[in-house]
Amino acid sequence: MLVYIALIVIICAYVYIVLKPKKDFQILQSSLSNMSDDMLYEKYPICINDQIINVQDLLQSLFKFQYIFVDHFTEQQPYNRVNHSKFLVIHNNHPDNCDLFVSSPNKNTDKVRIILPPYNVIILPYLWSVSTEDKCNLSGMSLNDFTHFLLNIHVN
Repeated sequence: MLVYIALIVIICAYVYIVLKPKKDFQILQSSLSNMSDDMLYEKYPICINDQIINVQDLLQSLFKFQYIFVDHFTEQQPYNRVNHSKFLVIHNNHPDNCDLFVSSPNKNTDKVRIILPPYNVIILPYLWSVSTEDKCNLSGMSLNDFTHFLLNIHVN
């Protein structure tokens, strides 16, 4: 019985640590060659300043061991979304700039405007929100691990 209680406490602590958002607001910028898993675990939005034509290539390189389930999407209208997956990868697959407005899960700051250049990517962690005011040609992926996948089914 004591083993089961210890196991439940360990699982709850793991889920709490994985889902706990950062209290401050930062946006990280990097090139694809400087990206690492450590940057992904910072739990801040990351702007990748390299042109990426096929966003699927990130699955085999940057996110190789970061996900179990993938959900692809395409948006061509004003966009408003709160990320309920482990990572939300948004790709501007249009030759024009796209204005994104990002806000943190703590809502302690206003929306911050990010200009996403053509064929660039922004990666949003869990519970960060993103919106657009204009029509942008966006595509991307929601990447889930097992913990986030279960919470998406049962909580959201």
